[in-house]
Amino acid sequence: MQRKSTTEHIALLKKKHIDGAGDDEICRVAIDIRNFIAMDRALAESDHEKLALVRSDFISFDKIVVNIRNGRHVHSLDEYDAFVKERYPEDAKKKRK
Repeated sequence: MQRKSTTEHIALLKKKHIDGAGDDEICRVAIDIRNFIAMDRALAESDHEKLALVRSDFISFDKIVVNIRNGRHVHSLDEYDAFVKERYPEDAKKKRK
């Protein structure tokens, strides 16, 4: 069975946030999406059109993460942040600047 597209997962995260899903569930979906984006980026390799789509997905995802941060308590994405810091340290450093 084929997995949903990254775009569909991003829409699911937005819906879960709007519907008031718990922090654990939000973090789990965000972690899955972050991994899907990394996988999509690796599969796109040097195909500029595919990379543009991956960048577009990442921008959409990042906007939702910002909305979650602004709409919930300060520790709502701690599990996701810890995952990114451990798995994608280069991205965690960019966020601090």
